[in-house]
Amino acid sequence: MKKNIILFLSLMANSAFAQTDTAQSLDEVNVNATRAKANPSNTLLNKKEIDANNTGRDLPYLLNRTPSTVITSDAGNGFGYTGIRIRGVDATRINVTINGVPINDAESHGMYWVDMPDFASGTGNIQVQRGVGSSTNGNAAFGASINLKTLDQSNKAYTNFATSFGYILPEKSGYVAAKNSRTSQKYTINFGSGKINNWTVDGRLSLINSDGYVLRSKADLKSYYLQATYNKNNTLFKLIHFAGKEITGQAWNGVPEYILKGDANNKPNRIYNEFDYKNQTDNYQQNYYQAFYTKKLSTFILNTALFFTKGFGYYEEYKAAAPLALYGITKDTTHSDLIRRRWLDNNYYGATANAQFKHLTLGLLVSQYAGKNYGEVIWARNAGNSEINQKYYDGKSTKNEASVFAKYYNKINEKLNYFVDIQYRYIDYKLKGNDDNYGTLVDYNHHLKYSFFNPKAGLNYEVSKKNKLNIYYGISNREPVRGDIIIASNKSVPKPEMMQDVEIGWNYHTDKLTVNTNLYYMYYKNQLVNDGSVNDVGAYNRINVPVSYRAGIELEANYQLSKLFTIYGNVTFSQNKIKNYNEYLDYWDSGANLLNKTYKSVDIALSPAVTGYAQLRYTPTKDLQFGISTKYISRQYLDNTQNKLQSIEASTVVDLQVNYTIRTKMFKQIDISFLANNITNTTYTTNGYSYYTYIQGGQRQFDNRYYPNALTNFLLQLRFSL
Repeated sequence: MKKNIILFLSLMANSAFAQTDTAQSLDEVNVNATRAKANPSNTLLNKKEIDANNTGRDLPYLLNRTPSTVITSDAGNGFGYTGIRIRGVDATRINVTINGVPINDAESHGMYWVDMPDFASGTGNIQVQRGVGSSTNGNAAFGASINLKTLDQSNKAYTNFATSFGYILPEKSGYVAAKNSRTSQKYTINFGSGKINNWTVDGRLSLINSDGYVLRSKADLKSYYLQATYNKNNTLFKLIHFAGKEITGQAWNGVPEYILKGDANNKPNRIYNEFDYKNQTDNYQQNYYQAFYTKKLSTFILNTALFFTKGFGYYEEYKAAAPLALYGITKDTTHSDLIRRRWLDNNYYGATANAQFKHLTLGLLVSQYAGKNYGEVIWARNAGNSEINQKYYDGKSTKNEASVFAKYYNKINEKLNYFVDIQYRYIDYKLKGNDDNYGTLVDYNHHLKYSFFNPKAGLNYEVSKKNKLNIYYGISNREPVRGDIIIASNKSVPKPEMMQDVEIGWNYHTDKLTVNTNLYYMYYKNQLVNDGSVNDVGAYNRINVPVSYRAGIELEANYQLSKLFTIYGNVTFSQNKIKNYNEYLDYWDSGANLLNKTYKSVDIALSPAVTGYAQLRYTPTKDLQFGISTKYISRQYLDNTQNKLQSIEASTVVDLQVNYTIRTKMFKQIDISFLANNITNTTYTTNGYSYYTYIQGGQRQFDNRYYPNALTNFLLQLRFSL
């Protein structure tokens, strides 16, 4: 690693005579280093688009219109725990950075947007890269990456206040009706001091409350954001601190299929929640600290950053008739009702640096993650000789990472340019302790080391002023996550995954029409795929499969029909296949015997073959806009056997949006946003799983569970700017 760092510094010195773009904004430097150049596999959302669609729902909902995307919500209305899949790739494989700083959990690789409520209100722009994309910081981009940039400093003082209100209509006739309130509220204040002696201070305060759609899925979310910026001549210094705190009702078990759809004796129940303990909640707080120093020199721009992320919290749950031996309370077979808390306490800190020359960008990341996972019993009906807050499992881990990358862009001639992008990642990961795995205490002790080399290259050819062609090839490698490791023996730890990505894109652009076409082929070796089951907190279980792939075509177009009408749309047609998949099932009638069945060329779980989005916008004046949109998602299989009985049916959802701006003497402007979601009152779901599959009585048995989305619901936002 020392040799690699020396090489990195040498490259910086040898390139010191290159030129730099003097017009480049210093505030953009820290994100430009990890972002890809414009091409058909990327989507950029600017602040205007973000503000028009931000009504308090978690940030993935702002990305719903981007190609190949599926958005999910445990609570059913977008507040609380939400998820995103891009090209069928789940959140643990999507790299997320804020200002170039890694945000994914270093152990689970998960991205918990609920810990960053209303972050969109302080976001300047968002770039989504589909595929491997450009080298970035943190966990591997194994199919997609999302890069967020916070707001630029404002040289003028400002204050704006936004509030939104949401309501979900009652269920259809024939369904079990909700007995709880169905509202949501958001309150946000943004403010800035303006420039004072080369300093600016900007901030945000947010409060969100939601009753959820599913019973007992309430969300109480609080967050704030503060930044202080010094900017003079060619020097920028920025301090950022933001935090989020959430208390959400647990809805991660989903609704069993027989309850969701009903039977001869019971009405369909879309809002069912099996957790009825009043404090069955998730409680977590995440604090983020970032410091940036950017200096423009005569030949290059240097940017350095320090970051620290502190996470701390627990989820509390009631367990009926739990085996006390598991919790260390007794050594016999005694059972008791009890309440437990499962804690996560972690510190993640590190540094990034990058130098940007005319053609060359060099980057460096060093980081350390130190995590604690432990469980406590806070009450038991039969407590025996247990102590207060009896600890029943305890695990610790340390993960050190260092990575370097170099990106070189240049022209062969006026129409043809190329880039080469290489990255090296080194990981040293230690885990020791025990954990609760499906009611069994599992001991683990691992010391794992990984070295990954991730090269990328591409060509961009300007066929004409209207036509551009992009060709890309990249490799990404990825280590197993904590959940994959702790249940394995030292000899059976899952193998690292490798992906090769080929992208061929074409862009056509005129004054009225823009068309993007992108062909992709992502070939996986030892991909860890969902086997259709989940653990006791709703996380998917995964297994290695030797060969699999995701291939498709993404089509995107925007056409100005007239001065008043614009139409936008995208559609993805894909195949997401496992070459050979082995399924192991218990024979419940005959003890420990297993059924081992091999499936050939089957769809990967939760990877729809078709996704599509279309929107018609009508703009009668510059301050008024109407939009009607529709989202289509084809059938998704819950496991890898391509069984229609274990699948999510295709869905089409229609939304209506109105944006209106009023200008007054008292307020600079008043922005009104109205969203009517699912106006056709469609009963649909975008997420689910099979809890357990087995053979009994000679028949395949399974327990399908789904996360239903809300029926027709409304969100109204008012934003006042001074």
